[in-house]
Amino acid sequence: RFYVIPKSYPFNVDRMNTWWTERSLISPALLYTKLCIGAGHKAALESRNGVTSVASQKSLRDCIKFRTNAIKALNGLLQNPVTAVAESTLLTVGSIVTIENINAEFAALQTHMKGLAMLIELAGGLDAFDTNPLLTPVVFVANVTSAVSGYAALQNKPPIIPMSAKFRSQVLHEPAIFHPRPDDDYEIGFVIPPYIATLGSRFAASSPWHTEVSTSLKVFLTIFTRLIQHFELGKAYPEIVGPTDNDLFPIFQHDFLSAIPANNPTSHEMNDYINPPLRYCIILYLWACVSNLQSLPIVRHMVETFKHILAPRVHCLLVAAPDLLLWMLVIGVLASKGNKNTHSWFVLHSAHVARRLGLSDRNQARHLLREFFYTDQPGELGEALWIEDVVTSSARISRGDGPGFDVQ
Repeated sequence: RFYVIPKSYPFNVDRMNTWWTERSLISPALLYTKLCIGAGHKAALESRNGVTSVASQKSLRDCIKFRTNAIKALNGLLQNPVTAVAESTLLTVGSIVTIENINAEFAALQTHMKGLAMLIELAGGLDAFDTNPLLTPVVFVANVTSAVSGYAALQNKPPIIPMSAKFRSQVLHEPAIFHPRPDDDYEIGFVIPPYIATLGSRFAASSPWHTEVSTSLKVFLTIFTRLIQHFELGKAYPEIVGPTDNDLFPIFQHDFLSAIPANNPTSHEMNDYINPPLRYCIILYLWACVSNLQSLPIVRHMVETFKHILAPRVHCLLVAAPDLLLWMLVIGVLASKGNKNTHSWFVLHSAHVARRLGLSDRNQARHLLREFFYTDQPGELGEALWIEDVVTSSARISRGDGPGFDVQ
């Protein structure tokens, strides 16, 4: 749990850790589910860090055992008409869906997402539950992350469970992030640091490629800018964080994915070279730079999809929006850590674009990237090395030592 909870929640980690522990101790199904997630993460980390295969295989066997026990306990709950639609049961099903989501188990994920939706419908909808700010978001996190992986981000489909108006109304900072007004009293009592204030500024109308961004996406970029600025401020000044601020992220993802246009171009249709990769990059940013879940199968799968969307558009973007292209490539670099081939592709292309833009050192690169969405994240191994990779590769290209520019 000391790995799972910090990665799952941007804020209030200690409080959420305590809450999950207390619930797990009184619900065998939920306890086995949490043990399954922990053992699965342990196996992934052991494999990634070169621990002996014997140790990682034991963690994997533990993961399978705990999952089997969780499903047995859950099946017992589902046999009873009362416990089948209880909040604790939905919490457990949502957690199992989360496991399948982060492990990219798409077949099981699709089945259990439908089951979760059916249970919610039988219970009378999410609004039928007592509005507990610490419970309902968990169901939505499971739904949204599943939608990201299996439905929305990969198949261009919206979430299958509608947003709960009751839940949304209890998120304290929701109006300031999603529906700000000129007279909103959202005072924080200090000057916002420049490195936070400039986040998202390149998405303003002054950018030459701004007219190519769809109207809907422009609206969401404005909301996303406020959300990420609030996230970075909350990390720097924890005293401004509200008790429901974690819920801002699933609300944004649900809204964002629900707005996927019906005629959204596929990765093979090149009449729209900005909107499809930019839309996907926003989702990837949440997974890679807010939750830092690069080591999990779902993010590796999403990175491959992102490359598939971006690669055929690289040349168009290089001509029309090289600064935007660099930022998207860098997000790919950050998200693909641990995936050698894909990571190399993003580093190489980042180096080419950085050279095209005349960025010769890390400070110049950071200054540009911070005008999109990028901040240093101390404590993440390798976080500071990607610019070194890019700058080194760019220098080799300048000398003629590096490979040529290839979108494949």
